Amino acid sequence: MTQQILNKQLDFDSLFQVVSSLNFEQKRQLWELLDQEMEDEEEKKDVLEAKKAYEKGDYLTLEDYINQRKN
Repeated sequence: MTQQILNKQLDFDSLFQVVSSLNFEQKRQLWELLDQEMEDEEEKKDVLEAKKAYEKGDYLTLEDYINQRKN
């Protein structure tokens, strides 16, 4: 699939008009791309939060977790 990069600022109404003009298959492809982008961003956010928690010492080792479960 050839991807073209649009390097312009679009207002939301213009973007909506463009998306509305797409056929079903094009909308499905766009949806898949957006879904992947959102998953990637969510994953990055989760990793950053985990790193911050680790740096603050706000974490539980596996050994501590297992010991807590025994009690």
